[in-house]
Amino acid sequence: MAFKNLSASDILQVVSRSFAVCIPLLDSNKRIEVENQYLLARFIDTIEDSRHSICDKKQLTQDFLKVINGEYCDCTVLIDTVRRKVIDEHDLALIDNFKPIVETFRSFDDTVKQCAFDCLSEMARGMMLYQEKKIQSFEDLDDYCYFVAGTVGKYLTELVKAKDGIELDREKALANGRFLQKVNIIKDFTRDFNEGRIFWPAELFCQIAPDELMNGRGNSLQAMSILSRIIGSTRKDEQATAEYLSSIPDSIPGYRSFCIVPALMAHETLHLMKDNPAVFKHGTLVKIPRRRVLQILINAKTGYYTNKRLSKIFTAQ
Repeated sequence: MAFKNLSASDILQVVSRSFAVCIPLLDSNKRIEVENQYLLARFIDTIEDSRHSICDKKQLTQDFLKVINGEYCDCTVLIDTVRRKVIDEHDLALIDNFKPIVETFRSFDDTVKQCAFDCLSEMARGMMLYQEKKIQSFEDLDDYCYFVAGTVGKYLTELVKAKDGIELDREKALANGRFLQKVNIIKDFTRDFNEGRIFWPAELFCQIAPDELMNGRGNSLQAMSILSRIIGSTRKDEQATAEYLSSIPDSIPGYRSFCIVPALMAHETLHLMKDNPAVFKHGTLVKIPRRRVLQILINAKTGYYTNKRLSKIFTAQ
């Protein structure tokens, strides 16, 4: 399968419909930069998920950073090597159009490129760290989620500062990233397990093995207890997320909507997963209905989500 000459927005439609929905909400002075940053971060994620050896993944991420940083001008070898061992053919839409993505990145001003590169470097380092290190505890989970998503919150905060002159709370932005990532980790448990990956803390599986959770083969009370614990960990970042959303001023309505939509989708998804054995059922993905996603989008675009309404939504768990 090949995907040639796709625009950045077309690539997003292939690799992440949720981001394809959210990024157009952004204020015009940040839209291209955020779109480009997501695609670059997704390229690192593609390396992380690939069938390459850990040693090769480390080299590929270093080569990626050198391409982005301008040390390597030609990224053909990187593209060809990553392409050979992807686990999801949809990622080829990104790989086959990587050169114009890099060219767009190089067109940004130095301030934007630097904060973007800093985020990507830290993300790559963390991903490679957890290729060899298992997530043993909830502290490890927080650490992993910081690298893969909290760094994005840091980048966005720096971008808003550079583009709009507005200082947002960095720590709450990090919590927002961790919150979204944890919801995805819970939701994708069975898919990740079937692909040979487990992002839930190993300390949860002292009395029951992960494979026993699949399709109700284990003790249902133990399964719900484990689910409750990881949801509880996620709730800790949810409150900071709510506070972060409320801190975003109306003067940057696009950015506010861009942050509100995925946070509300995650909030409602988390509610659906609570005490829900379908989380452990192979082939089942717990998610909110598409009509509800559209409703959240429309509400965000029309300014429905005032701080008062957000507070009411996030306190009703």
